[in-house]
Amino acid sequence: MFFAQFVEGLEGGQQTYIPEMKFFVPITTGKLHWTHPIMVEDWKFINNEIKKAGKGEVATAKSVMPSPTMLHYGGATNTGNWVNLTTYQLAERKAAEGYTLAYKDDEEFFQDLIEIYRKELTALYEAGCRYVQFDDTVMAFLADPGQRELIAKGGDYTADTLFDKYIWYVARRLLLIRGCSMNVSSFLGVKR
Repeated sequence: MFFAQFVEGLEGGQQTYIPEMKFFVPITTGKLHWTHPIMVEDWKFINNEIKKAGKGEVATAKSVMPSPTMLHYGGATNTGNWVNLTTYQLAERKAAEGYTLAYKDDEEFFQDLIEIYRKELTALYEAGCRYVQFDDTVMAFLADPGQRELIAKGGDYTADTLFDKYIWYVARRLLLIRGCSMNVSSFLGVKR
């Protein structure tokens, strides 16, 4: 799962297998820090395959990574478990027994995410990547009545204020990278 791969690529991140969910999920063991490119080798592989197939003139390799909103909404916390943000809110942001919180608030968490993503996007740009897709299914979740109700019960946000926060951080803060001209898209997902 690329989401867990991305978190595991960060200092302070790791994957753990949750048997009842039947897949690996990311958790954190402390504050997250970018120490090396995470998605560059995957992008280079795809780019080389396109060139080997002789399609370099008509195809563009893209890098796909989880949106920062997925790390926030998914609750990349150091509770030792994968915690949905709304559950985390309802638990009054308390860490699980035996753990301490890595971040005092969302602002501190987003500051680290902005730095992490800027460094990763810069590494991709320097490798030659000019097209990045954020998988951002969270934005679609915010329209779901059940999710909207859970978010409201949490008390920290409404779905609308959370949406505004995500737009502010991703569009206004994250994507302002000096000297880096890339095409960035978002995949929002579909309800089945």
